[in-house]
Amino acid sequence: MKGELVGTNEGSRGPETVEGLLIRKEFRDVDTESTKVGELRTMEQGNAMCEEHVQRFRKVARGSSYKGRALIEEFQRSINSGIRRRLMESEDPLEEINEWYLRAIKLDCH
Repeated sequence: MKGELVGTNEGSRGPETVEGLLIRKEFRDVDTESTKVGELRTMEQGNAMCEEHVQRFRKVARGSSYKGRALIEEFQRSINSGIRRRLMESEDPLEEINEWYLRAIKLDCH
């Protein structure tokens, strides 16, 4: 039936129709990896607490092809300059992305 409601579209303002569902299905993002890479390359911490930023960054990174050094470099670029500077100046170098996440959160809290 035309205009029949089938539920809600995540992030939408109201119910979704069959037509809306079919259109979203037809025109969905066919290259989610590229979309995730684009999100990583433009993501910035801004006014968010570092813990919140790390959670968002991790979520986007899971869908990208970034690993190892490339992922660390995108994370470094995305965090606020004060935290980035203190991380770069630390005596013991960080080699794993999880070390960067944890240290950044710790520095943001102090």
